[in-house]
Amino acid sequence: AIESLLFDPVASENRKALLWVHPRFPDLLLVGRPDGLWRSGDAGESFHMVQPDVTMNAIATGTTALIVGATEQGLIYSFDGGRSWIDKVDRYDSFSVRDVKVFDGVWWMASDHGLHYSTDGESWAPTNVTEPTLALSSGGSSRHWVASDRGLLRLEGQSAYRASRQALPTTSTILEMDRPGHLLVSGADGVWESVDGGVIWRPVSTGLYMPLVHDLWMTSEGLFAATPRGIRRLVEYNPMREPDTSSNIQQDTVDLTSLILAAVNRPGMSPAAYGVDQLLTSVRRFAPELTVDAQYVQRNNLSADFFNYSNAADSDRDWRIMAYLSWGAGGDESSDYD
Repeated sequence: AIESLLFDPVASENRKALLWVHPRFPDLLLVGRPDGLWRSGDAGESFHMVQPDVTMNAIATGTTALIVGATEQGLIYSFDGGRSWIDKVDRYDSFSVRDVKVFDGVWWMASDHGLHYSTDGESWAPTNVTEPTLALSSGGSSRHWVASDRGLLRLEGQSAYRASRQALPTTSTILEMDRPGHLLVSGADGVWESVDGGVIWRPVSTGLYMPLVHDLWMTSEGLFAATPRGIRRLVEYNPMREPDTSSNIQQDTVDLTSLILAAVNRPGMSPAAYGVDQLLTSVRRFAPELTVDAQYVQRNNLSADFFNYSNAADSDRDWRIMAYLSWGAGGDESSDYD
C-alpha cells in the first residue's frame, strides 16, 4: 500500500512524495502527495485520506501528542495522531514552510521568511536568521544545522551561526553523522560531504545517474539516497564492478535553473578563496568561451646605399585575427577548439 501511494501516477514527476513514520508508534504512517495527506494506523496495510489538497513538505513531533506539518501555506497541527488537522489563523499562514524539526525539546521551522523556533510547537518566535531557509538537519550528531540560500548555519540555543558562505542550491537534506562536523548534504547538485563543519566539500556522486536527490537517510545497512529514478545505496567503490546501466536507459533532464545555480555556487570549490574572479570563473563552467585575438602589424623597412648616397624606404601593414570557441574540456584533450 505504501508503494502504491508513493509511486501512483497521481503524484507528478516534478513533486516528491513524503513518507513519515511516527518515532514512538511505528504503526502510524503519514504519506503526503500532491492530492493531499494520507494516514495509516496499521503499519501501511491500509490508508485513508485525512487532509485533501495539502502539499506537505515535512512532519515532526516531540515528546507530547502534538504533530506539526509544514506546508506551502504555513503550519498545520494534529493532536489525535494525524486523524484530524487544525489550521490556525496566524501570521505564519503566508509562509512557505520548507522543514520542521525538534532538537533537544526546541522546535525549529525553516521557511521563506527565515528561521523560527518554539518551545511548545505552537507559539513561534523569529531567530537572528531572516534569509530564506531550506532544510534542517537530521541524524545522530549533537550539532544541528540549517541550510539557507547563502550557506550553512549551525544552531546554538535560539540562534544560528554561519559556518559556510558557500551556497547549497535547492538543499533538500542535511544528514548529521556521528562525528561532529561530519555532514552529508543532498539537493539538485547531487550529494556532497564535509568533515569540517561545512568549510570544504567533496562530491559523493559515483552511481547517481542524475544530480537531483530528494532525500538521504542512514540505516543499519548504510546510507541511502532517494532519487527520481529510484533508491540508491552507498557502497565501497570498486573499479572492477560492472557499471549498472539499467536505470539509465532513458535520458534524464534537470531544470536549467538548478544547473546554473550549481555551476555558479559549487560547494567547496569557491574560486574567491583563491583570489579568482568568481563570476567569470563560474560562467565558464556552463557557458561557451569565445576568444578573439586581433593584431595590427606595420613593418617599416629602410635601406641605405652608401656608394650612391641614396636611401630607400617602404612599409607594409596587415591584420591578424584569430578566433577560438571552446566548450569545457574533452576526455583526453585540454580543450575542444573549432
